[in-house]
Amino acid sequence: MGHLALSSRCRVFTRHDTKACVAIRVRVGEPLTVGTEDKEWPGWLWYDGRGRDGWVPVEYLHALDGGFEAARDYDATELRVEVGDCLTL
Repeated sequence: MGHLALSSRCRVFTRHDTKACVAIRVRVGEPLTVGTEDKEWPGWLWYDGRGRDGWVPVEYLHALDGGFEAARDYDATELRVEVGDCLTL
């Protein structure tokens, strides 16, 4: 699959239901506790958010002495889509 331009439109060809979990949401400047990097998907670190655990992209983090903070807002909320839905990326 090639690169898509901002505001590209696409049509859904596989249905997706959201998982029953709490989405990761961090705000710029928020201190974060992160762990290991994903071996299968380099560039993602495990975030321990006390009930909001999951993967956060490295480029969204800013290293501090002894930890990290969010360099920008990040929201991993999944969206439910049906076959045929039209999306703007």
